[in-house]
Amino acid sequence: MCVVVHLVGSGAKNLETQNSNEPIDLDYNLSILKTYELDINKDSAKIKKYVRKMFNKVLKKYG
Repeated sequence: MCVVVHLVGSGAKNLETQNSNEPIDLDYNLSILKTYELDINKDSAKIKKYVRKMFNKVLKKYG
């Protein structure tokens, strides 16, 4: 599967703001470019599982 993630909004423009005791809120666009053998209409649960797995992998590595 080919998935591309883009930072959008204020974070993409390096304009993040943060309240003193609050976490930074960044917004992302997720584009699924190719699903190869998966049918986007029939296999949406598999696609969701794959994307979540990849996000968890990145979060585990970078916190």
